[in-house]
Amino acid sequence: MFLIISNYVVPTTQVDPHRAQHSEWVAQYSKSGDFIMAGPRRGKNGGVIVSRSMDKDRLMKILAEDSFVTENLVEMQIVDFDAPFTSEEFKKLQDM
Repeated sequence: MFLIISNYVVPTTQVDPHRAQHSEWVAQYSKSGDFIMAGPRRGKNGGVIVSRSMDKDRLMKILAEDSFVTENLVEMQIVDFDAPFTSEEFKKLQDM
């Protein structure tokens, strides 16, 4: 699984015009099941995405489609992790 933490590297006034397109991108990958959960960070300084397990190259291609990335509005920290302690509801999302 991956934890993706984004931090804005520009003022939010530069981020705001791209929010609708970014939200559509998040919704697309949430609907497909690639993203398990996503949302803004408190303080409005970036966001967090938890993705299901996938090949890292696939994840990087997905992230490259984000308008926040293409417009150089964020830096991302990507944490690849295993989740051996998982609720029953989330176990099916682990090794897909």
